[in-house]
Amino acid sequence: MIAKIFDASTSHVLPRDIDLAIKHLISYPYDCGVFVHIPYGDEEMFKDFVEKAAGKGCSDAFINLTKKAKADECWFLRLDADGDIIAGTRTFDEEWGKAKSDGPVTLDMESDDCGSDAFEYGSAGEAIAGLWRLTASARLESDGRERTFTLRPKGI
Repeated sequence: MIAKIFDASTSHVLPRDIDLAIKHLISYPYDCGVFVHIPYGDEEMFKDFVEKAAGKGCSDAFINLTKKAKADECWFLRLDADGDIIAGTRTFDEEWGKAKSDGPVTLDMESDDCGSDAFEYGSAGEAIAGLWRLTASARLESDGRERTFTLRPKGI
């Protein structure tokens, strides 16, 4: 059996989509991108997949690419820094440019038990220092809660 792969540039999705796919979907990250499993053969499973992706915050652009992959009967969506630019499909070059800068950033903290909080910092270095403080505080509390941290450029 040969599994088909839908290849697309990461510029077709928002930077957060890569992180969200890795955290919440069946995916296989690598140094230049991620493979996202597409449940193309079962309509109900694909519907659940889309609802989960949307519910976790994936962009419409990401969801539309998964629909294109499904329509082409692909098992995986490959989002790669050197992936194909798809004619007629929006790119987010400006957002990716912001993601590469060291401007203001937001550190998101999520917990199933406690919800989420967002902390604003002036630079990635300040945010990492803030992350150390937050994790040290959590260790001192020893509350046993699992927390997820996401660092992103402010506004994305």
